[in-house]
Amino acid sequence: MCDRFRRLISSPDFQVLGTTGKGSLTISGGIAVFPYDATTAEGLIEAADRELVFKSKKFGKNMIFLVGEEPPQNGNS
Repeated sequence: MCDRFRRLISSPDFQVLGTTGKGSLTISGGIAVFPYDATTAEGLIEAADRELVFKSKKFGKNMIFLVGEEPPQNGNS
């Protein structure tokens, strides 16, 4: 699911911007799941933010990690 989301968001075609909207977009993120990673909205945001800061940013841009997921050996999620 994370890979599919990354592929969709990285489309080089931003039709709403017209012909000047060409380029690429990447995303880095962390995903937390209720109730496994936290039981409050604040806790879920904190858990996801930890994944973003300590994994997605560390292992390169355009990566999304689930809380507790190990980074892939080749550096791609």
